[in-house]
Amino acid sequence: MRVFVCEFVTGGGLRAEALPDSLTREASLMRDAMVRDLAALPRVTEVLLACDDRLPVPGAVPVAAGDDAFAIWRQLAQGADVVWPVAPETSGILARLVRMLAQTGAQVLASTPQAIEAAASKLETARRLAAAGLPHIPTFRLGAAPELAGARVTKPDDGAGCEATRVWPAGAPASPGPAENLVIQPYVAGDAASLTVLADAAGVRLLSVNRQHIRQEGGGSASPASPWAASPMRTGSSPGWRAMWPRPFLALPASSASTSSSPRTGRWWWR
Repeated sequence: MRVFVCEFVTGGGLRAEALPDSLTREASLMRDAMVRDLAALPRVTEVLLACDDRLPVPGAVPVAAGDDAFAIWRQLAQGADVVWPVAPETSGILARLVRMLAQTGAQVLASTPQAIEAAASKLETARRLAAAGLPHIPTFRLGAAPELAGARVTKPDDGAGCEATRVWPAGAPASPGPAENLVIQPYVAGDAASLTVLADAAGVRLLSVNRQHIRQEGGGSASPASPWAASPMRTGSSPGWRAMWPRPFLALPASSASTSSSPRTGRWWWR
C-alpha cells in the first residue's frame, strides 16, 4: 500500500512566501512522526512526500518557486492508495485540499469538506451545537451581539491557535480595531481543552483528552504557551463528559461517522 503524506507547510503550500520558523518546526515534527509510524506498518510499502525545495527531504518530490503545489499533490495522490492530509482549516485551505484529493480516487484520511467548513467557523459550529441541543458558548458577530455582561472574548470566526484573540474585562468596550469577520463570546473561566477522536462509519472513538496551554499577554491578547500547546489531561471519573463527548462530532454536516468507511482523526476544542 502506497501512502501519500500531504503536509501543507513542509510540502510546498507556502512556497510563495517566507517560511515561519515556529510553524515550519511544528509541521516538520508532525510530518516526521506520521512517516515514522506509517513505516512501521507491515502493509505500507511506500510513503510518498512532497517538499518545499527550501526544506529538502530525500526521496520527496520538490515544490520550487512558481510551481503549482496543488497540481503536484494531485499527481502524487493519483499514484497513491491512501492520502493523509495535514493543512490549516483557516481560509478554507484544508477543505479545498480534501475536496481536490477526493477527486483523485485515493482513499483520503480526512473529514468531509462540508464538516471541515462547518467546524472551521465558530458561528456555524455554535449554530449547529445549538440546533442539536448541546451546551456551547454563545457566539455572535462583533457589532451584532446583544449586551454581554462580564468579560468577553473577540476572535476571528475563521481562525485557530489563538490568532487575533483578545480578552476584554467587564466594563471595557470590545474594540479590537480594524479586522474582518470577528466574533464575540462571553469569557468562560475554566480549563482550555480539546478532544482527539477517531471517526469512521462505525462511530466516534475517543483517543485522548488534551489540556491546552494558553497564556494571556499584555493588552489582553491570548497565545499558545508552547509550540505544541497541549498535553494529556486527567478527566477523573465524572460520567458527564463520557456521555456527551461523541455528540458534537455527530452535529456536523455530512459527518465522517455517517458518510465514509475511511478512518480519520479529528480534534474538538472547548473553552
